[in-house]
Amino acid sequence: MNENLKKTIVSLLVLIINILYSQDANQSRVNSTLNAKFGVGYSDFSINNIGRFNMNSISGIVSYNKSLGSFISLETGVGFINNSGNLLNQTHVNNVNLVLPVSLKVNVIGKSANTFYSGVGIMPTYKISSKIDNDVDFDASYSNLINDKGGNFLIGVKLGTEIAVSDKANMSIEFSYYADTFQYGYSNKQKLNNYAAISVGLVRF
Repeated sequence: MNENLKKTIVSLLVLIINILYSQDANQSRVNSTLNAKFGVGYSDFSINNIGRFNMNSISGIVSYNKSLGSFISLETGVGFINNSGNLLNQTHVNNVNLVLPVSLKVNVIGKSANTFYSGVGIMPTYKISSKIDNDVDFDASYSNLINDKGGNFLIGVKLGTEIAVSDKANMSIEFSYYADTFQYGYSNKQKLNNYAAISVGLVRF
């Protein structure tokens, strides 16, 4: 390979790297985003003196993501988790929990568009409503426990990807898992022990 060809190849490689770096740098200037996510999954829910039950869950969360550097950001949000399932005597319960997730998010590959990311954080929860549907007489004390408010702090991890759909928006796909690791809460009467979900969302720049 002659010297001129070597210089040409090196020049082309440098040019390509500069172009890619410039595009990535422009994307990294996006220092905040608004996110809206809808998820489906399951939860492990417990009520003192009644038991521990597996429930189906749906969730909706709106969050604000603030960049703290090239690859890391702080995400804070507010939303709900709707847990539904059967308890004793085929009693069907539908609970709605207010959630306030806070997490640190790290972009593993990419910075803005077409990125894979991971995160770790906390999610305070508080049950705001319950609905009991059953045709069987239910002990009044149990009904009071089910209807009572309660909450706790969950600690969790998440893995996801964002795919560019326009210059101003990405679509996100995320798996998250939260657990009551430290067994600490507002009330021991009711709480979420575990929560796992797959969510799809829209990220707006």
